[in-house]
Parts: sequence; structure tokens; C-alpha cells
Amino acid sequence: TDARKILTYAQAIALTELIVYIILDFANGPSQLLYPVFILSLIVLNIIWLRYFLYKSPYKRLELFAEAVRKALLASGHLQTQNCKARVVRGDKNSIQTATYLKGGTLREKEIFAQALSEFFAPIENQRYILRATTWVNDQTKYFAVPSMFDKRKEDVIAFVANIEKYIGLYEIIYTRNVEGRHILLDARLNALGNKQERTFSKKKVTSKLK
Repeated sequence: TDARKILTYAQAIALTELIVYIILDFANGPSQLLYPVFILSLIVLNIIWLRYFLYKSPYKRLELFAEAVRKALLASGHLQTQNCKARVVRGDKNSIQTATYLKGGTLREKEIFAQALSEFFAPIENQRYILRATTWVNDQTKYFAVPSMFDKRKEDVIAFVANIEKYIGLYEIIYTRNVEGRHILLDARLNALGNKQERTFSKKKVTSKLK
């Protein structure tokens, strides 16, 4: 929302000003007390600015997710064309409908990318591995599914997560075939983006039929 964007932007500006103040203070003489504060401020500032740019445009955020999946596919060898790119398009400026595709690459690579991205955003049902955000998120990106082409071996899942975290933040791997994983799976079915969208679409269909 606009309020969230403004708040995040204000936090980033305030922290930037704090860092500038610390730098100016350093110019007057080094301070061992302020040094750890400076380092911590830089880390937090990077996180805040990243969150601001992620939330600034939902289409840019979607493109980042798509690019993350593309990078993982390249690293795993599922894609061979290095100069292909993930693209997000929408019908017009006010449209809420988007299409994500792979620009460049072979027809087979386009199909692989489309399958992986579709499974990544798919409703959580009974996937072998799912991903859960390790930091608090105030939108609907807490859970995602690991695409089937990566879920056969734990090593492949770890490699997939290592590649996408560079773009979308930190996520932990949840194995759903044990007791703890099953409990988390139930929560994911309620709160994952794909599941919420599926319930919304189903509700709209029922409402439409009643009318």
C-alpha cells in the first residue's frame, strides 16, 4: 500500500541521515563506540532500501521473483541460454493482470521457465519441500513452493534457495514429510499467496453464479 511505501521510505531517509551524521563525527576523530553503530546502521539501511524498492512496484517485485527463478534454472543447468531474461508485462497502465515470460532462449527453455515459475507460485497443497520466510513479511510472500524439478534431492533444494535468496530475501527450507513439517504445511495452506488467490477466485466464481 501507499502508506507502507511512505513509512519504509521515511525509515530509509532517517537512517541515511544517521549514517551521514556518524560519518561527519568520524571526520572529527575516530570513535570506537560509534563504529559498531555505523556498521549496524549500514546493514539495516541496506535492508530498508531493498524493501522500499521491492514494494515500490508490485510488477518490479514480480520481475525479481521471476529473475530469481531464472538464475536458479541457469545455475542448475536446466537453462543453457545465458542472455535470456525474465520479463513481466501487463495489458495497460491500470491493468492488474500480468504475464511473465522468458525473453530469449529456446522453446523448450521457455516451457521449463514457465513450469518452474508456475510451480513456485502454485497453491501449497502437498509439495515435498516448501519455503518459509525467515524474516517477518507484511504481504503474502511468506510461503512458496519448491518447483518439482528441484525437489528430488535435498542438495538441489539447497542450491535453488541459495540462488533465489540473492533476489528475494532469506527463506528456510521446510520438509513436509515429518510431523513438524506437516504443521507448517497446514499454516502455509492458509497463508500462501497462491492459496489466497485460489480462494479469492473461487469465491468470485460462486458469487457470479449466484447473481
